[in-house]
Amino acid sequence: MSTLLQRVILPRRADPMAVRALYVDEQSATARRVWPPAGVTGKHDPRDVDIEVTLANPNARRVRALSRTSVAVPEQTEVSFAAYFNAFPASYWRRWTALRTVRLRLDVEGAGRVDVYRSKADATAIHVHGELVEGAAGRQIDIELDLTPFEDGGWYWFDLSTEDSELIVHSGGWHAPTEAPGRAAVTIGMPTFNRPTDCVATLRAIGEDELVRSIVTAVIIPDQGVAKVRDQDG
Repeated sequence: MSTLLQRVILPRRADPMAVRALYVDEQSATARRVWPPAGVTGKHDPRDVDIEVTLANPNARRVRALSRTSVAVPEQTEVSFAAYFNAFPASYWRRWTALRTVRLRLDVEGAGRVDVYRSKADATAIHVHGELVEGAAGRQIDIELDLTPFEDGGWYWFDLSTEDSELIVHSGGWHAPTEAPGRAAVTIGMPTFNRPTDCVATLRAIGEDELVRSIVTAVIIPDQGVAKVRDQDG
């Protein structure tokens, strides 16, 4: 038995790029040292400073969210899930639980590559595992990852890349290798002030998601404005 800790989640199709960036990094970038020039040795003016610029890839392509939990990666595309909602806070689970390993599971179809990275406390990125996805038939990728290196901080995340074929992730998540010892009582607090439309939309999203609905015990809404949520249609 295993326990889902965090699922892979995708943006809505209408979300702007600023919101999409919370889910996926679609702008592959490289850092380039511009001063002092690479390879230059010798004594420099003490007023000189090291300068690096980050260059966005002009050929970066957007992935296509098929649902809130599935995504299609077009051919000739690289995308990183090192983002707010999809990177796994490994140091948190290392510090506050008895877990010493975690499993990344992805249900995939098509062809491409999955690469897993971790970060150190100083934000240095380290490649941990790479795996090719070949053949049109669907399969599950199951990668066991060690949590012991995360005493001082760090995250896990994965990148997807394709060459001549599309790669589809039907679902994915970070799993504990054992069954949870019990069920947490999850309560959502949602203070609001004169934003009944947004509040009702959020309540609808919670209610329509079966997995979220199954673990939420209660939703508490301190309604502080004059435009009340209870008067909003929906």
